[in-house]
Amino acid sequence: MKHIIPATFVTALLTLTAWADEPPFPRVEVYGTAITEVVPDQMVWSLRVENKGAVLKTVASEHTKSVQQVLKFLRESKVDAKALQTSRMQFAENWEYRSSSRVREGYVASTQLSFKTTDLELYTNLWLGLAEMPVVSVESVTYDHTRRIEFQNQTREKAIKAAKEKATVSAKTLGAKVGAPLLLEEDLSASEGWQMNYANANGVVQNIRTFGADDRPPQEALAPGTIPIRIRVKAAFQLIAEK
Repeated sequence: MKHIIPATFVTALLTLTAWADEPPFPRVEVYGTAITEVVPDQMVWSLRVENKGAVLKTVASEHTKSVQQVLKFLRESKVDAKALQTSRMQFAENWEYRSSSRVREGYVASTQLSFKTTDLELYTNLWLGLAEMPVVSVESVTYDHTRRIEFQNQTREKAIKAAKEKATVSAKTLGAKVGAPLLLEEDLSASEGWQMNYANANGVVQNIRTFGADDRPPQEALAPGTIPIRIRVKAAFQLIAEK
């Protein structure tokens, strides 16, 4: 059986091949970067509640009470109940290394607890109150802003304008001008500058100042500083020679 190839398909294929052999449009490619410094208005806390013991049933019961105690403290500290979230509730065997040997030391139960608050003045009371609970570990405290997406969009617009201005200056230097945009893409490796640019590798805010339980709370226990929002884009424009 003979296979018949439509003439229109052959014509289109030849056209694409011919177009691919043509040199690309003269273009100018640039990167545009913009940074916006924002004062945070929200704290994000991540806690871990953990209980250990010899009998699993007892550990589970004590752990339930511990989690309820922490939640009660947070609610009494004016943390919005809707902002509280528990996750990764689990229990397992508790293994310890002693004299180069792995020994089972009963069981461990744990729960992750996270919450957000826009009242930054709660920091000192939360820190000291949680420090009185030996079963609680503060894993991280990070900053955020309730208008984060809005600020990111504003910064993105600035980055695009910066790219166009850079392309315009480059073209003018060559005695040309920029034409229609040919490419626009965001460099995510450099752009996601909200949490990653503000936190260290462990996700802990860099400029939170802490103090020991035996010290008196300072007048300013929290230094929120600013959050740098960094957006970088790559853009290409048609390069048109001036007549």
